[in-house]
Amino acid sequence: MFRRLAALIVILMAMVSPYRASADDTAAKDSWADLRFLIGDWDAEPAPGLVAGRFSLAEDLGGAVLVRKNHAEYAPKPGEKSGTVHDDLMFVYSEGGKHRATFLDPEGHAIHYAIVAVPHGAVFESDAVTGAPRYKLSYEEKEPGLVAVTFAIAPQGGEYKTYVSGVVKRRAATTPRG
Repeated sequence: MFRRLAALIVILMAMVSPYRASADDTAAKDSWADLRFLIGDWDAEPAPGLVAGRFSLAEDLGGAVLVRKNHAEYAPKPGEKSGTVHDDLMFVYSEGGKHRATFLDPEGHAIHYAIVAVPHGAVFESDAVTGAPRYKLSYEEKEPGLVAVTFAIAPQGGEYKTYVSGVVKRRAATTPRG
């Protein structure tokens, strides 16, 4: 009787353990779990001065990196005939077990960020560079599919001040018609 009970326990453990291990392995292998709330296509909610805005964040290189493409159109300032358009690109990657990012735009900016994920959010803070301002890009998930975004700038030795902020909403996925 004892041998049958022991055998049954071994069989049950063998059945349960692989399932548990595979679920844990999947979570452990998802290097973007803490940023997954941002992956997708997003549209900016209406805001003063902003004509239109959108960005996408997608896995690339087989999941080794995240690529963010951003586009914003701003209304003309008083006395100007036309507004401005801003496009940029950001690569998010892991280095030394931590998330990092590199931001690039056509104006010649190259900003290197350390990323700290917090519950329902992420903060991208630029590396300190002598003689240059610091930058902080913060994402705060208000609810699934709705994220507050704040970009702040701090002069060398100064405090961060919000430069631009707004809310983005996840774009509804469309299904192709066949």
